[in-house]
Amino acid sequence: EDLFSSQLQPLYIFSCILFVFTIIAAWSIERARHLIRFAQGQLLFDIVAVTTLVYLSGGVDSQFSFFYALVVISSTILLKRRDSLLTASACSLVYGVLLDLQFFGWISPLQIVTGTEHAPDSATYFFHILINITGFYLVAFLAGSLSQELHRSSRRVIEQEKHLQFLSTLHQSIVQSLPS
Repeated sequence: EDLFSSQLQPLYIFSCILFVFTIIAAWSIERARHLIRFAQGQLLFDIVAVTTLVYLSGGVDSQFSFFYALVVISSTILLKRRDSLLTASACSLVYGVLLDLQFFGWISPLQIVTGTEHAPDSATYFFHILINITGFYLVAFLAGSLSQELHRSSRRVIEQEKHLQFLSTLHQSIVQSLPS
């Protein structure tokens, strides 16, 4: 209703932190000596950012838990398949802990986006945790398989280019020797 309401201030602060971190990361990527560590740090920040968004938008009622799957896909693109499974495990752990803390009443999500005021039962929490964790690992497995196939295809293309270059050189040599 009101874009300047005090209820939306945590979301604005969260957005500003994300923008600042994105600018800093873009600036520092050229200066990074260890790109693997840089990518791991970026993925860790992404997990924390998604967890914060899920917390701000209602915890178990949040519609943003699918962003964890995007972090898992990013880890598959940036790192190896094993690392994507570790990222899926980290996402599962953080999401599960967040929902457990909410279930036991130790934290109360802000519900900025959803605005619902009902208390789900334990089956709802278990269902959300189970479905999301299953999804995280399925995404890690499928994205890892696709990534491995992409690397294999790239290697095959490079080998075919080398073979084509060899045949082209052989053809030129044969054509040049033809008059003799």
